[in-house]
Order: sequence, then C-alpha cells, then structure tokens
Amino acid sequence: MGLAEAVRGVREELAAAMESADGERLRFEVGPVELEFMVEVRHEGQAEGKVKVWVVEAGASGTAARGSSHTLKVVLNPVDTSTGAAPLVNDELAAPPPRPGRAGQR
Repeated sequence: MGLAEAVRGVREELAAAMESADGERLRFEVGPVELEFMVEVRHEGQAEGKVKVWVVEAGASGTAARGSSHTLKVVLNPVDTSTGAAPLVNDELAAPPPRPGRAGQR
C-alpha cells in the first residue's frame, strides 16, 4: 500500500466521523493526527530517479534484512474545508478502521 493510500484511508474515516456527528449534542474537535508507519523506500527507474514510499506490514519478509525499512511519522492537521476550522466528529464508529497493510495488499 502506498503512503498516499494510507493517508486517504485516514481522511475517509475522519470524513465519515464528521458526517455521523451532524446533529449530535456532543462532538469532539479533531486535533493533530499522528500516524506512524513502517515503510520501505524503493528507487524506481534509472534515468528519472523516482523514489516510492510503501507502507509495509510489521515483520514483512526480507525488509529488515535488506536494511530498507524505516519508521515514518506523519503529523496531519485536519481542516474542514467548508469552515476553515478543525473538524468536529462524533465519538462513535460503526466498526473499527481497517489496519494499514491488511486489506487490499498489493
């Protein structure tokens, strides 16, 4: 799974939480969202020098042995584009969010 796909999943979960908060008396302001990933950095292509960052599952075979696994911490500060403020979310989820690297592995 690419890093963009993992962040997209977090965005979708926050959007769903915001939607479920409409009309609720108690809501929560979303503060900084900290994500920590085990990633593999791959150099693709020869002339253009393109670098890809892939989120990997902990204990993925061979990554530690090659020394290409790194921990990446990303801090996101969500903003509701309709208000320009921090989004407000409900305190309930219909189900736990998917774990990165589990569903839709490539």
